[in-house]
Amino acid sequence: MKYTAIFAFGLMMMSVARAGAPMRIFDVSRLTVQHDENVTPLKENPGMTAYGLAWDTRRWVREQTQQGNAQRSPAWAALFSAAVPGAGEAYAGSYWKAAAFMVAEALFVAGYITYQNRGDVKDRDMRALADSRWDEGRYWSKVYMLAVQNGKWDGPSLQTDAIGRLSDADVAANLDKLRYWETHGGFIGFTHELPHTKTQQYYEMIYKYLIQFGSGWVELGDNWTYYDDPASLNHLTNDVARYKTIRNQSNDFYHTATTISWVILLNHLSSAVDAAFTARAFNHSVEARLEGQTRYYAGETLPMYGLRINW
Repeated sequence: MKYTAIFAFGLMMMSVARAGAPMRIFDVSRLTVQHDENVTPLKENPGMTAYGLAWDTRRWVREQTQQGNAQRSPAWAALFSAAVPGAGEAYAGSYWKAAAFMVAEALFVAGYITYQNRGDVKDRDMRALADSRWDEGRYWSKVYMLAVQNGKWDGPSLQTDAIGRLSDADVAANLDKLRYWETHGGFIGFTHELPHTKTQQYYEMIYKYLIQFGSGWVELGDNWTYYDDPASLNHLTNDVARYKTIRNQSNDFYHTATTISWVILLNHLSSAVDAAFTARAFNHSVEARLEGQTRYYAGETLPMYGLRINW
């Protein structure tokens, strides 16, 4: 539904009508009501009306409009903004909103990259610390000790060094048997299987499940049972405490980056919705025209200026 309002000065006339419907003109100077079935926009020359009103062909028109001739597709606007926030608003002619969405997107993406990189740096620091201070050979040596102590080791006796560590060659030769007793020995606190490769889970396990994996930290020396006592979890050794701090920092940075990624997605969705409404509003935008003309009325030629608003 489209409406038109005409504010005319000189004859002091104002009319409001639905597009396509007859207009009623109120002549305030005579306090009479005239009905004209053929009233047309002021910038057109209708000639004589049904009541003998003549329009002079001389006129001056200055027009300012907010909408162009081409319509904007809300679907395309939404699609553009879903891909690049603000693109749909620019397509629909709302450049300030387009700039706002684009600037927000740039800031969010910059924030995501920053926190993701910080998380990566801390993650590399954490892995470097683990690779230098957590010894997988010590862990398998602890598994071997427990299997022997519980009478479950069914292979040949293996040689250990002064602190009880197996040689790397013995670990490699008996790794399948050691892995079997890791999961089937029923040892207290053994609830997980060490990954075969150094995955993210590998680096998580070696500090989260210290009763099982704590013996692998080199700083313990020959104290293989320090983390067997749950109370020791409140008194972490230096390397483990530092490792945990770095790991938590890395996780915090990654969590922030993940949160920002959801904000980025929300920015895309909100921009898409806004772009669709902006395009729809563009197609029904307010059109303002300032018009001027002379009109012959009641025996006199009068200048007439009008403000025409379509919405």
